[in-house]
Amino acid sequence: MNQTTDTFKVLTDRYVRELPPASAGRYIERDGRQPGFFVMVGEKTKTYYAQFDYRDSLGKRRTRRVKLGRADQITAQEARAKTAAMVVRKDQPRKEEHITLAAAWAEYRDGHLVPHERSQRTIDGGQDTIERLLGDWRDVPLDRLAERPDEVNRRYVALLSERGVATAKNAMACLRAVYNHAARMHPELSRPNPVGRLRLKTPPPRNTAMAATELAPWHELLRRLPCPVRQEYHLFMLLSACRREALASARWEHLDVRRRALRVPKPKGGTARAFDLPLSREMLRCLARARRAGRRLCPGSPWIFPSVTSRSGHIEECKEKNGLKTGHALRHTWRTLAQEAGVTELDAKLIMNHTIPGANAGYLSRSALWPHLLAAQEKVSQFIMEHCV
Repeated sequence: MNQTTDTFKVLTDRYVRELPPASAGRYIERDGRQPGFFVMVGEKTKTYYAQFDYRDSLGKRRTRRVKLGRADQITAQEARAKTAAMVVRKDQPRKEEHITLAAAWAEYRDGHLVPHERSQRTIDGGQDTIERLLGDWRDVPLDRLAERPDEVNRRYVALLSERGVATAKNAMACLRAVYNHAARMHPELSRPNPVGRLRLKTPPPRNTAMAATELAPWHELLRRLPCPVRQEYHLFMLLSACRREALASARWEHLDVRRRALRVPKPKGGTARAFDLPLSREMLRCLARARRAGRRLCPGSPWIFPSVTSRSGHIEECKEKNGLKTGHALRHTWRTLAQEAGVTELDAKLIMNHTIPGANAGYLSRSALWPHLLAAQEKVSQFIMEHCV
């Protein structure tokens, strides 16, 4: 604009009509009756505008101009009335906003997690993060979060203090994934991911694995459990390094005794990470005992480890009241004892279904290595059972 007048007039149709066109660029004539109301005069057109100051949902002060219409299309009185109504109702029109966090999460969930068959636990965890940990940001457009990475940093620091390292890191990882997906779907999200500048702390490693010398006391506590199905569930978890959710939902139809394999159709990472778990002879004996106990407890149940108290029909809670180590601690124990038993790192990763980095891993064939993996599993089971007695 090449000029701006400081004289405040009451804008009328006649007054605006008689305003001289700008000699170059544009200039503004403000209304002396209604704050924020003005006409912008160009070389060929005269256009009414309303201007407002407001604070966005993140508390940042902003100014917005709203085009009300050209002077040959709307009267000065109508334009002034629109401006006044906006101020009175505090209903300033907003420019088109980018997608909100809640909408972006829905797109990420329905467009990525569900089609890629991620586990229900992953989906539920993301939903909980958006609703509980980031709930006050649900209706905040993602572009505003990107404009205020300091706010994201403050939320991360608060979560570290209130919820701990693991929860804070998982919340920010969820936000980062949702934003990245939204940026791919909505090119107008051009700002960098607001989580990208954070240095997320890594939770300290959980030192929960048992040493070989601790197995005999653990096994003694195990056999004191009143439910034989739960006894075999925990023992099988120790022998297999299987995750508790995947093992709890295992069905008899997933078992191939002849091949000595238990299919895990929905492990962590979804069905794309489905794999066959090699079974040692001790693991087969454990499953046989579980079948006999399950038939007495829940006749006809399709679950390998059934439960009469859970809604799902299978074991859901793995914790025990007698202090027995359960759950992921047993997966850590298997990995520790596999190293002591002489199983290579690569074999351990294959048995545990861990991701193997590098292009070289893509050439590995689990089916071709199956006899080798069975032998490695057998070695670990023998080592464990020798120390359980």
